[in-house]
Amino acid sequence: MLMMRAPGPGLGRLMLTMRVLWLGREIKMLADNVKLRVHIPPHDCDRIHHTLALRWQEEHRHRRTAQLTEARQLREQQDREYEEALFQDQLAAVRRAEGEESQASPAADAVAQEEAAGEEERRAKQRAAEEAAAAAEAEEEARRKQRGAEILAIPEPATGAEPTARIRLQLPSGERLQRNFRADQCLEEVYDWAHCCRPQAKPKRFELCISFPARTLTERSATLQELDLVPSAALVLREAES
Repeated sequence: MLMMRAPGPGLGRLMLTMRVLWLGREIKMLADNVKLRVHIPPHDCDRIHHTLALRWQEEHRHRRTAQLTEARQLREQQDREYEEALFQDQLAAVRRAEGEESQASPAADAVAQEEAAGEEERRAKQRAAEEAAAAAEAEEEARRKQRGAEILAIPEPATGAEPTARIRLQLPSGERLQRNFRADQCLEEVYDWAHCCRPQAKPKRFELCISFPARTLTERSATLQELDLVPSAALVLREAES
């Protein structure tokens, strides 16, 4: 438990003041008695009075110094006792905290193990989902390339024998593709060619556009003749808006 500091020596100062007053009165009475019994010149009487006053002041300084020294030693002792009590309180608090921590340790370990197991399970599910998505994407890419090879294996219609549409396609990378289609083929077949024959399937969702006059080709069941793409047209592949 912390110790309180003792109050200052107020009573001692009061007693010292009373003693000073008493000594002053004694000195005056002694000087008066000396004047009455012995004829002393005034200047000698003043010198005696001055000497007695100096002695009293010296005694007062010694006593005051002793009191200050005693008060300082008392304060230092109180400070040491206060610091020792504070240290003991802090040490007791640390020991109590260590005891509580040791008691709570098994429960905390169990909670930590449960959380770690849950986190590991979540990561395992995430890895499995990522692997499944990667496998599905690889399979889709293989089908896309196979379909592209099938489209390119079909001979293009000869120009002049029947109405045709020469489609020039610009990709986001700046690359260009070109192929001849029959005028009665649907726009869906152009979308299929654009998707399967481009080097990379990016973007995944796209649309075919005409720069001038600006319009987006969305009627996939319409023929190239109906869409005014005969005899030729320049298309741009752009990422579809979500």
